[in-house]
Amino acid sequence: MTNFPQRSQLPSPKVLYKPNKKGNTDFFEHLSLTTKEKQALRSQIGMMAITHVLDSTTTNIPAGEAVKQLVVLEVTLKEEPDVTLFQALDQRLGFYLIFKLIQKNGNVSYLINYKEPIKTNQNGVLYKIIRNFESSEEITLDYGVSTLDVLYDQIVKEVAKDELSSEQTEDVRLAIVKKQEQERLEKKAAQLKKKMFAAKAMRQQMSYRKDYQETLAALKKLTEHVENKGRL
Repeated sequence: MTNFPQRSQLPSPKVLYKPNKKGNTDFFEHLSLTTKEKQALRSQIGMMAITHVLDSTTTNIPAGEAVKQLVVLEVTLKEEPDVTLFQALDQRLGFYLIFKLIQKNGNVSYLINYKEPIKTNQNGVLYKIIRNFESSEEITLDYGVSTLDVLYDQIVKEVAKDELSSEQTEDVRLAIVKKQEQERLEKKAAQLKKKMFAAKAMRQQMSYRKDYQETLAALKKLTEHVENKGRL
């Protein structure tokens, strides 16, 4: 099992949504979701409940500058989830979430949206989602950290696994930016390669070839930097 502290577990799960449960309509209505989003969430979710609350009281870790509370939201699914819907929820709730997703076949995965607060509330949206990660592996956490901000970053890296740099001290925001740049360069290289072989004029071929080689060099430099940091 994932090693959330025992005292962070609620005596009984706090049910936020369950079909035919009194008050479930109000929960979604207060989040300023679109009618389509609310319908989709109800079609996909069998039950949604808070099972653990990680804060300075339940972990002895001081509140961070951004993260004051981490909440584990257990979601029983009726069908394959649309992760954009969980992003919509996460953007509107005033705390940091770890989604525990339980599939119809009993398989469990953890979903986390790395998010940052926005300066002004925009139609109920409190956070900007930077990137989401999902893993079916258990989460092992070190609670001997300085703040809940650091714990949150640790959880993101645990769920992300090999998707981010293995350098544990690297800032998660920076690691995500590097990953996005790597993906952008890989996509650009693939497009240039296709154009290079499709071009009929020699001048075009040489121009695409030059851009392609420069892009590969930039990609190699970026990936080597990430790998070298991981070996430090």
